[in-house]
Amino acid sequence: MAQLEGQEKATSVSELCDELLVTEYDGEATDRDRQWIEVELYHVHLPMLADYDMVEFDIKDGTVTPKSTLDVERLNWSNAESGVLTGESD
Repeated sequence: MAQLEGQEKATSVSELCDELLVTEYDGEATDRDRQWIEVELYHVHLPMLADYDMVEFDIKDGTVTPKSTLDVERLNWSNAESGVLTGESD
């Protein structure tokens, strides 16, 4: 989640989703794409990062705050490569 690296304040999941849409879809995403990414963030990626103590994820408020332990290089994004984040499949 390079979008969170270097940030110190909370970001809404909606804002994070917007940033991902720009970087992953070059701004040409559909509403379905947006919904897919938001669901993946809420149910897969952000809970995983929180489990690894890399972010604080407040599901009730819909915010995510990176911790000092967030190291994008350390993350294994094999799921993103297989299309989990983008909704594509091999």
